[in-house]
Amino acid sequence: MSCPPVAPPPVYWTCRGTRTGRAWRPGRRGARRASPRLQEAPGEPSQRWQVELGASQRARRLYKAAAVAQRLHARLPAPARQALGTSPLIRSARPSAPAMASIQQLVGRWRLVESKGFDEYMKEVGVGMALRKMGAMAKPDCIITFDGKDLTIKTESTLKTTQFSCNLGQKFEETTADGRKTQTVCDFTNGELVQHQEWDGKESTITRKVENGKLVVVSCQQPQRCCRFHSKPQQ
Repeated sequence: MSCPPVAPPPVYWTCRGTRTGRAWRPGRRGARRASPRLQEAPGEPSQRWQVELGASQRARRLYKAAAVAQRLHARLPAPARQALGTSPLIRSARPSAPAMASIQQLVGRWRLVESKGFDEYMKEVGVGMALRKMGAMAKPDCIITFDGKDLTIKTESTLKTTQFSCNLGQKFEETTADGRKTQTVCDFTNGELVQHQEWDGKESTITRKVENGKLVVVSCQQPQRCCRFHSKPQQ
């Protein structure tokens, strides 16, 4: 089984009107992506063209808006909460039903069946040789639960068991299996659970998604990349 291909990074464009038309040029990473409507309509009047955010940015802002709306909603008296419970503002800030349903695909117990590039990834992260050898021998189970608010990921093995819980879109402190203290945030975007870790000036991204009935966990610490495949154990 081969690792899923990595999609090439998108090219972001900025657009500024000129006297003779519009000038398109590649923007820096993080620049806003121009809408297809603007790309297909050259020669319009000179102006600074409006651009739209990518899907991942919109999803991140949606989860942040949901968290703020829910905190403010919880502080209100009961009559006010009942009155605002059906407000379009409150409803629009909450994650949509399809997004909530999609994350349920990840819920359950998953058992490691195949691993590629794990030793190289752990070495790049900074894990010592002894822990890397122990990690290579372990065949852990990954248990994911989600109750609509709290996400919990538990990793069980005969050597060590670790667990963390968080709210989507909110940063928290995580203690990894090798003892690192990281600032971590988890987001569910485009059918993938993305876990981003930061520590000591370093960054690592762990992506979990379901493909062909298997849980695929892709861990990236540039330039190394590790793919681990899990399946649900037979009863």
